Amino acid sequence: MNTRRFRRLSVTLTFGLSLTMSRVTPAQTIRVDIPGAAFTPTLSKATIQDFGRTRRFRAAAFAKLILIAPLRLPPGTPGKADLRRLVVHFRSTQSGPRLRTVMLRSGEFRLLDRATDAVGDYSVRVTNYPNPVANAWEWKDPLSVAPGIVVQLEVQFPGGIDSQINTGDFDLISVETDFVRPLRQTLTPKERTSIQLPH
Repeated sequence: MNTRRFRRLSVTLTFGLSLTMSRVTPAQTIRVDIPGAAFTPTLSKATIQDFGRTRRFRAAAFAKLILIAPLRLPPGTPGKADLRRLVVHFRSTQSGPRLRTVMLRSGEFRLLDRATDAVGDYSVRVTNYPNPVANAWEWKDPLSVAPGIVVQLEVQFPGGIDSQINTGDFDLISVETDFVRPLRQTLTPKERTSIQLPH
């Protein structure tokens, strides 16, 4: 009698566990694009022209533009998120403005601060750090980021010593970010029945 009662209890507990337990599967990648049109210049004056999501910046000779935009987190993120990859897509002439620094910061705190010297057409090109002309950064252990962090890009315009030159355009297309989060799935009926208590 006691044995039969214990087995009934085991079945009840097993059923309850099967409804509440879940398993962690490989991480899901969530891509969030920050359009170039979201970035605004600081420090130096710039002429701005938008082409859809792309923003074109023009500035005087030797000007240094600091472009900033809020880092966008995946929809529905309650707090912190894990950033796996960041890519800056832009286009400039070979003798024109150069992407010199990529930064993630919150106030004075710098979560990421990387120097580069990228110039040319990076509209689809991806060159990974530590290449000196990188436009992409990827982390094996994701960076933990929270609301309030900004993306900061430093762009250096060329200049002439004895004569004026055409400094060119810097077309910022987007900053592409990849976030990771584990997928949680309900156990299958087969997995639920495999959970057994001693009896």
